[in-house]
Amino acid sequence: MIALKVSSILPVYNSQSTLARAIESLLIQPEINQIVLIDDGSTDGSLDICQSYASAYPHIQLLRHEGGDNRGAP
Repeated sequence: MIALKVSSILPVYNSQSTLARAIESLLIQPEINQIVLIDDGSTDGSLDICQSYASAYPHIQLLRHEGGDNRGAP
């Protein structure tokens, strides 16, 4: 049996109320070995939550636009 290694990308924008639950859901998936959080200039507490998880888990990476700008959907 081949073990899958999966990266999960989670776009984040003002999702403070559901963000921790979404990240926790990804953390319990055994096939996910990398989580990339992409903050799009959140103005609520989302960035703080992302930073907290990225600091606590080495396989979580946080990306932001330069200057923390909101640039909308890709």
